[in-house]
Amino acid sequence: MGDWQVSQLEIGVLELGGSSAIDGLLGMNFLRHFQFFIDQNEAMLRLSINQGGS
Repeated sequence: MGDWQVSQLEIGVLELGGSSAIDGLLGMNFLRHFQFFIDQNEAMLRLSINQGGS
């Protein structure tokens, strides 16, 4: 995502039957590498570098 990357990550891919309402799903195995905030009103995910170093 941008200049950031997460290595050695297991992923799964599903065909959603052409539904345009869903762009994708990020799991905690990815998100745990970042500090994140989900703004449900704006449908926005904000990521920043996790300073705790996980």
